[in-house]
Amino acid sequence: MKSSDNYESVKQEGLKQIEGYMTLDKVKSIPKLRSFLLLGSKGGVEFLEVF
Repeated sequence: MKSSDNYESVKQEGLKQIEGYMTLDKVKSIPKLRSFLLLGSKGGVEFLEVF
């Protein structure tokens, strides 16, 4: 993320993208699939597991 980016809007957009991927038949058929959202910035990286 750039320092000018809004954290919440970037996070919500990432979560929306993951939700879209998880609806694909090819992805739904993968057993025990885990999904994560990684938000990187100058301060570090945040890992969020998405259910």
